[in-house]
Parts: sequence; structure tokens; C-alpha cells
Amino acid sequence: MTTERLYKVRIAYEGTPFAGFQTQARERLLPTVQDLLEERLSKLFAQPIAIVVAGRTDAGVHALEQVFSFRASNFRPPQVVYQALNALLPGSVRALGVELEEPPFHARFSATYRRYQYLIKDGAAVEPFFRDRILYYPRPLDLERMQRGANYLLGTHDFATFSSQVPAGSSTVRHLEELSLRRQGVSGPPPFEGIGELIVMELKGSAFLRRMVRLICAALLRVGSGKWEAEEVAAILAKRNPRFAPPPAHPAGLYFKGVGYAQD
Repeated sequence: MTTERLYKVRIAYEGTPFAGFQTQARERLLPTVQDLLEERLSKLFAQPIAIVVAGRTDAGVHALEQVFSFRASNFRPPQVVYQALNALLPGSVRALGVELEEPPFHARFSATYRRYQYLIKDGAAVEPFFRDRILYYPRPLDLERMQRGANYLLGTHDFATFSSQVPAGSSTVRHLEELSLRRQGVSGPPPFEGIGELIVMELKGSAFLRRMVRLICAALLRVGSGKWEAEEVAAILAKRNPRFAPPPAHPAGLYFKGVGYAQD
């Protein structure tokens, strides 16, 4: 009887060359991260491999530390998988670590929280070196106003307003543990010395709906620029209807920062 092994893999990727993480049914010009990983792993293990990811990301969204898991009956040592993945994958995707897990570990359902980070540059023109890695906003932003708006979203709420394409019968209730904003100086050799300060938006929650982070960012940008009052965030949240949300913020500058598990 063949014994399946359960693998847990940590990866980082640049989202620009991909049509998001998840495999898509419709025809597309760009590959997905999932397609690429499953293709390379299937070759490595000489069997079909299907992966499960901790958090799906949209096209153009990056990951500093993403986690996925998969089962395989053909055993490969974790270190061999780690080295082979980095040899087989393009430079836009890197394996950070591979380990064996015990059932019932599941990259998605075993996760206790996810973290996201938005990097925002306000009141400045787009710099070509960072156009895919930083969200540029043409107006100066008031972080105090933005934080007041953000505070209305902390805790457990029905986030239907801040969601898109929710499957019928699925819950839109989520718990947002952290939503904070700060200005952070950036220094270094060219071209980094020209960036100056960035706004860093940090989010931590049990789970996130599709485009939830981008829709939250869009609402807070309106508050920070003076287009909305902070209380309007609470008002649209209470509507529980996505048509009251502004268009989602551009994915440039959005990073899946990490995921936590009870055993960590």
C-alpha cells in the first residue's frame, strides 16, 4: 500500500507576470502561480500534483511569504523539493522552505490568520522602477483621518460591502484583528533614495474575502484625500452591499505578507 506524504511549502513571488494565484477556467494571456507550481511539482514527483493555498491573490498582487500544501505518494525529501523547485521555477517565484506535515494539516483551513501589506506613495508622480511594487496616489493623504476610518472596520463584521464574487450561500462575516497605517522612511542607493516616505497599511485577519483588502484600501484613500468623512466607512459597511464601495485600489503595492498556524 502506497503511503501519501503531506508537504507544506513557503514561497514568495512577484505578482506582475501572473493572472493571480488561482487556476482560472477562462482563457487568459498570463499564467497563474498555481498552474506554474502544479506543472513543476508534477514533473518533480512524476505524478499529478494539486496544491491548496493559504490565501488566493489577485493579478498583480505579490507575496512575501505564501503557504501551500499538497499530497504525494512518490516521496521526495523536503530539502530535495526545496532545491528542485528553485531550480525549476522562474526568478519571479522562489521557494522559502519545504517541510513534511501530519494530517489533518491544510494550508487554507488550518490557518488561524493572514497578513496583508499595502505600500503607498502619496502626492507624487509614478516612478518607473516601482510602478508595479508601490501604489501611487496623486494627492497628499491624511493618515489620522484614514486611521479613524479604519477603526470602524476592526473586529467582527459582515464585510459584504467590501467583497466581490461571493459564492451563493457563503458567509461574508470576517474578523479583522489589525488595520493600521504609518509613514515609514525608505533610504538606500539609487533608485531607493528618491522614494522618501511610504505609507504602510497593515492588515491582519482570520480570513479575507475576494478583493476585500483592495476595497478597504480604496475606501480609506477617499477618506485620506478628503473626499469622504471617516464615518462614511461605517455607513457603507452597514449597507452590506458591494455597490456602495468605491472601485478596488490598484493591486500594485499589495503584498500577501504571511500566514499563521496554531502549531507555529
